[in-house]
Amino acid sequence: MFFGYFLINGIFAFQTKYVGASLGDTLKYQLYILPIVFLANVLLGLGIKYGYKYLGSNTLVVSSSKLLDIVSLLVISFIFFSEVPSWKTLVGLVLVVSGIVVTKL
Repeated sequence: MFFGYFLINGIFAFQTKYVGASLGDTLKYQLYILPIVFLANVLLGLGIKYGYKYLGSNTLVVSSSKLLDIVSLLVISFIFFSEVPSWKTLVGLVLVVSGIVVTKL
């Protein structure tokens, strides 16, 4: 599931940094990456399906997947934009983890 989020966030980061802002450039880019988006969606779908199979709670699986999404976004943001997480970001991560713990109770 992490790799699916990593692909999705990477696609949008690459588009933000390297693809022109015109509609034509965006459409062309989206057509080129369609197989990658398909792969990312398959990975996310399988992650949720198997996560539910093993954890037995869709709420827990989806809330945990949000943590993976945020972590992959932090990694991608560092790779593409050299952004370092601030203390506010870390507080947000703690809140997400706290929400997952509460969901598990």
